[in-house]
Amino acid sequence: MLVWAIYLSSSLIVAAVFFRITKTDKFEYLSALLRAMFLAVAYTPWYATEASERLAPALMVFTLDLITGAGDPVRSLVPLLLSIFVLASIVSILRWRKFSIFGDRRKSMGG
Repeated sequence: MLVWAIYLSSSLIVAAVFFRITKTDKFEYLSALLRAMFLAVAYTPWYATEASERLAPALMVFTLDLITGAGDPVRSLVPLLLSIFVLASIVSILRWRKFSIFGDRRKSMGG
């Protein structure tokens, strides 16, 4: 629990800096996609061992499995890529709804 507390507090600081750097009005969609990818990569948990006892950040599990060869690196890469895909899809859907024909029609109707 202590390691997770340290990781979450330090990643919140990095997230605040990253969100500040990616704040832009010119490339709003790209900024939102980068932020979603950061959130997925930083906060997706996965089992640290094959015995499924403890959770760790999926990126760390993937990296350590790749370096040490102790486990199958793909086992942690799948949920990581899935979370990136889901968050990017949510950002894209929200962006599409904001600039869709129906969105413009609702604005012109006063609602």
